[in-house]
Amino acid sequence: MSARRDIVLLVTGFGPFPGAPFNPSAAIVGRLDGAFARRLARLGVRLETRILDVLHATIAPALAALESELAPDAVLHFGLAGRRRVVTVEQRAHNRNRLFSVDAARRLPEGLVLERGGPATRRASAPLAPLIAALDRLAPTRASIDAGAYVCNRTLWFSLAPAARRRPTVFIHIPRPRRTAARKGSDVRPTRADLDRMAEAACLVMARAARLTRR
Repeated sequence: MSARRDIVLLVTGFGPFPGAPFNPSAAIVGRLDGAFARRLARLGVRLETRILDVLHATIAPALAALESELAPDAVLHFGLAGRRRVVTVEQRAHNRNRLFSVDAARRLPEGLVLERGGPATRRASAPLAPLIAALDRLAPTRASIDAGAYVCNRTLWFSLAPAARRRPTVFIHIPRPRRTAARKGSDVRPTRADLDRMAEAACLVMARAARLTRR
C-alpha cells in the first residue's frame, strides 16, 4: 500500500494595486515560509504559498493553473481591506463586479457578473465558527458577508467552483496593520506581529479541516 500523501495547503496573498503600492497580505504570506512551514511539514502538511497579481482577467486562469499543479486539500486566501479596522473572514463570494474598479494594470472588469447563469452567491467551505474564534483570540476578528466586488471577491468565487465544493476554502481580509504595539484611542487594528500569529493560526485550522475532509 502506498504511503498517504501529505495534506497540501495553498495560501495566497496579493501584490500591489491602485491605492495600495505595498500590500501587507503578500508580506504576511511570505513570512509563513521558513520555520512555520517546517513545523507544518512535521505535522504532515505541505505549505504552498503564492502571491497573486491583482488583475481581473488573470485570476481565474491563475487559480486553475494552481489547481492543476498542486491539487490542494485546502485553500486560504489573504487580501487587504484597507478601510476595515479588524480582520474579517468572508462567508460568501458574490457573482458580481464593480464596473469602475481598475486593477493593477488599470483595466476594468469585463461586465456586471463573474459568471453568466451562475448562482448569486457561493458560500465559503471552511469551518467558519472555529476559524473566527481562533483568530479573534489573536487579533480582533469578525464574520463578513460582503467580500466586495473587486479581485478579492473574484478570487473566492472561482476558488469555490463546484468541482472544489468539499475542499475547505476561505478568504480572510486584513486591515492595514498599525505601527505601534500600544493601541491608541479607537485604533483596534492589529500589529504586523498580531497578523503573523493570526495567519499561522488560520493555517492550522484549515489544515485540520482538510485532514477531516479526507477521512
